[in-house]
Amino acid sequence: MKLAYFSPLPPEKTGVADYSALLLPALRERLDVTVVRKGSKRAPRGTDAALYHVGNNPDAHAWIVDALRRRPGVVVLHDFVVHHLVAGMTIGRRDGHGYLDTMEREHGVVGRLLAHGVLDKRIAPLWESRPEDFPLAWFVLEHATGLIVHSHTVQGLVR
Repeated sequence: MKLAYFSPLPPEKTGVADYSALLLPALRERLDVTVVRKGSKRAPRGTDAALYHVGNNPDAHAWIVDALRRRPGVVVLHDFVVHHLVAGMTIGRRDGHGYLDTMEREHGVVGRLLAHGVLDKRIAPLWESRPEDFPLAWFVLEHATGLIVHSHTVQGLVR
């Protein structure tokens, strides 16, 4: 089986990069793995599946979610709360409407009203003040064809 593998890797200073560095040798014993790095122009062709490692840091993981949206695949969700990632991928890209829509889709009218408050600077950014109340995991998971998590707690939250 040929696998496209999307993840931050050392020398990036993230726990996910360290995790991937440990996991890759074991995967390569059983699979034909093509590692896709940040800055790659396109995903490798001719692969049977794609595995995306997603955490909450927009600098380390936004490019991976962008790739996931182009080609759905299996997600290893390292953080259930990805509000900071979502903020980076919407507000950080001058897409306030994307943030509003995501908050409304995942948390209803209250979510949209709170998002307006954040954008208007009437309330503190929710990814800093209350991220656990607004995890925004479906922003990532809506594109997943499969999911790997690290705990039964997250497994229960996803269901």
